[in-house]
Amino acid sequence: MPRGIGKLTSLQTLSCFVVEKKRSPKSEMIGGLDELRMLNELRGSLEIRVKGYERNSCISEFEGAKLIDKEYLQSLTIQWDPKLDSDSDIDLYDKMLQSLRPNSNLQELIVEGYGGMRFPSWVLDLSNLVRIRVQRCRRLKHIPPLDGIPSLEELGIWDLDDLEYIDSEGVGGKGVSTFFQSLKKLNIMYCGRLKGWRKRWSRDEMNDDSDESTIEEGLRMLCFLRLSSLSIFKCPNLTSMPLFPTLDEDLYLVNTSSMPLQQTMKMTSPVSSSSSSSSSITRPLSKLKSLDMWSLDDMESLPEVGLQNLSSLQQLWIWGCRRLKSLPLPDQGPCLGLP
Repeated sequence: MPRGIGKLTSLQTLSCFVVEKKRSPKSEMIGGLDELRMLNELRGSLEIRVKGYERNSCISEFEGAKLIDKEYLQSLTIQWDPKLDSDSDIDLYDKMLQSLRPNSNLQELIVEGYGGMRFPSWVLDLSNLVRIRVQRCRRLKHIPPLDGIPSLEELGIWDLDDLEYIDSEGVGGKGVSTFFQSLKKLNIMYCGRLKGWRKRWSRDEMNDDSDESTIEEGLRMLCFLRLSSLSIFKCPNLTSMPLFPTLDEDLYLVNTSSMPLQQTMKMTSPVSSSSSSSSSITRPLSKLKSLDMWSLDDMESLPEVGLQNLSSLQQLWIWGCRRLKSLPLPDQGPCLGLP
């Protein structure tokens, strides 16, 4: 970006700021991210594209942006160029993202190409966040427990190669009533090592004496009570996650385990789903309208009682589930698509 843009202190719209490494005679004409320091009237969306950085000065430059003072910003995207990825800069990445703490009024946060191992804890202070997407962060292993963010409606976790548990500490928020109390849409894609949501209730962490009822009770404590849409794409090791009985739009499972679906279908007690306007008792997945299952290699069948609960289902697609042996559909079932 041109040096001096920071003097436009009344500027309200700046859709993109490109950060580049200063290594040419023309570098004196390039402004650093700290040009944003006094641009506190910015509103709407801002995308920060990091195409280069100076190892010795980038942290002070990023801190100088003072994003925490941008109270009118609604959406923030922070993107690192894939060509910058370096194993030697892991700690530097942590410090870079830590220094880009936004104002608590922010409603949407997208982080792409981040090369650190930990997501900063400041995300928990963004109480007005409605949407979060974290993608192509191949070293990321630790994400703070996002379930306590009260306004969060959409969560996307894409292409995180090293992530094994979304809540690796196993502590989460303050309790069941605050577990993603507003979340409506969840997308988890291309996380090949992901095993479960919370390490504490993962089957890999349970000892041999733990029975299914113990695991189910732990999962029930993490039940999504407002979720409408769920997509899990190419996460073959994801065998343990919160139950999702209140889905009322679509469930899209591709090249993943069928165990979370099996657990949800086997819920033995009715589900209480509450909203600001009403409260009702329903059977698990009784409001689901569309179910797509592609290449679920561990699925041999689905529980009959679970299928009977799909009273609102309008479309069912099953493709490439090579071990599937039986599917006891109700007499009057949905539109069924098979290969």
